[in-house]
Amino acid sequence: MKLLYCNLLKKSAIEGHKHFDMEWVSMLSTIANVTVLCPEDKWYPSINSNVATAISYVDLEMEKRRFLKWKIWKKEPLKHLAMFERMEATIQIKKALELDKKECFDYIIVSTVDLIAFLPYYYRFSNHQRLFFIAHNAEGYKSKLIAPIFSHIKNRVNHIVMEQNGRDYMIKHYSLDSRLVHYIPHMLNVANIQAINSNIEPKDIIGISNSNNDFEVQKIIDLEERDGFFEKNKLTALFRSTNIEYKSKYLTVFAGRLGLSYDDYITYYKKARVVILPFSEDFGIRSSGTIMDAFSQKIPIIGNRFGTMLQYNKKYPHICRLYSNMDEFQYQLLSCLNNSQENEEEFAEFQEEHSREFILNCFKELFV
Repeated sequence: MKLLYCNLLKKSAIEGHKHFDMEWVSMLSTIANVTVLCPEDKWYPSINSNVATAISYVDLEMEKRRFLKWKIWKKEPLKHLAMFERMEATIQIKKALELDKKECFDYIIVSTVDLIAFLPYYYRFSNHQRLFFIAHNAEGYKSKLIAPIFSHIKNRVNHIVMEQNGRDYMIKHYSLDSRLVHYIPHMLNVANIQAINSNIEPKDIIGISNSNNDFEVQKIIDLEERDGFFEKNKLTALFRSTNIEYKSKYLTVFAGRLGLSYDDYITYYKKARVVILPFSEDFGIRSSGTIMDAFSQKIPIIGNRFGTMLQYNKKYPHICRLYSNMDEFQYQLLSCLNNSQENEEEFAEFQEEHSREFILNCFKELFV
């Protein structure tokens, strides 16, 4: 069996997405002859030696398209066309087509895709039921721009979701054929790093996701300013925001989307007692790397009432707690820190369902 794995949206392949791609490719290579499409040489830090790699050389190809450097593309209304990113995606898509014509893959797994760039090339792929789109965000196809395109192809390709409620949502909301929507849980992040960064001071509480909402983070700052909650309880806390910088004796907030190295990020997780998810409730039903990182290290989480959190709270109420306001935030945080004896059974259940063995069985049922 021959399988092509391709991330068709270069800009989405930041550290976490690369880790996800490499893990899936590694697991899939145990049941199939896998080729992984890379936008550049050495794009993925480590790929199994039994996995073939194909390179589209996106940056080199983009250099040939000098018109994309015109300043006009950065001005309104052309700015919203995202021409540069869509051209990068087009190069990847054309390379995937070229590979498929040569190798005649049995299955093609698309990790991420820009449907606007993909649509003109959709019909050039033969046997569309070979195509499997990974839906990292079950609600990601409902925008006014994307919905008509998705509606056109939705029941001609397969869809993979990593949250059980995501499968239910996609079938119901998009009127999808249930046979085309497959649940494969997100893998654990065992965080195999070379060494813990000894220069990083441990924090009791961390909330360092890129998905943090500044409005929600500000509520936590206001709580400390008003009541001195963290100082009063001798709890050190570190949060990430988009634009807010704040520093007190026990609470630190830093700004910046990609301000931590991967090793530093994981070091904070390995030293933390609780992980906070101050996300917007509009985060919806999507796979959260923050949840996976926390539960993989056996750290409980507390977060707002967005779709994915509601799902895990129902199944794992002791290690996944919810808050709607700052009174609930304080209660759940202190309760979580003081009552950890119920956690082990829930962590064990979660880790079994998200283990390599469980996911491999899902792959075998789907592709073999």
